[in-house]
Amino acid sequence: MSQDENGKKLPYTIIKDNHGREKIHGMWNNSGKKKPVTFSRHYGNHCFVDDEIKSLLNNETLHIDDFKPKTGDGDMLDVTGKLGYQYYMGKMFVGFSITDVEKSATRRLPNVPMQSSDIDNEPDY
Repeated sequence: MSQDENGKKLPYTIIKDNHGREKIHGMWNNSGKKKPVTFSRHYGNHCFVDDEIKSLLNNETLHIDDFKPKTGDGDMLDVTGKLGYQYYMGKMFVGFSITDVEKSATRRLPNVPMQSSDIDNEPDY
């Protein structure tokens, strides 16, 4: 098991896969039954910290502000989700699963030009 900054044992271990990506290995309390799981420590531009990992393993919902989607128009998103079963290319895995999405309030990625539709009121000259 991993340890926090105070030397206390954490209820999970951080491992690396064959490509050097960090994975979390721990016991997921899903529907009252603890199941061993391994999931990615990163979700897009977000890296789960200790408290978030503990919450995910306890089957709690997380809210991530300013999530950067891989595709889109440059808008940042606020997402809510929890661990869940998913499928990718016919294989089932456990990972962070979004349950709700909304656009972040006036936050955009740097160096993304504003569109004319982003301007609510034109200035008075």
